[in-house]
Amino acid sequence: MRYINPKNCTKEEFCFKNGVQIVRPSSSDYKLWDEDLELVCLVQNHGFSAACICETYDDFLAMKDPNDIRPKSFFLISEEDLRNFK
Repeated sequence: MRYINPKNCTKEEFCFKNGVQIVRPSSSDYKLWDEDLELVCLVQNHGFSAACICETYDDFLAMKDPNDIRPKSFFLISEEDLRNFK
């Protein structure tokens, strides 16, 4: 799992500007991703946010853990838009 930290905007602005939000992603959504798209999870922690790239199915399952009650939003973002975060 990689984290993104944009220099010129907030993580929220980056995700909404460059991605398509997926409401309630499911395991079947994972099959929609290809090498040109990545799933990014925007997580609201206490006092700060984090945006992580779910690079594997296990990363996706970790972010969907029902015991993790932090607010989360999911976005499909092109690999090209994420290239600076590798």
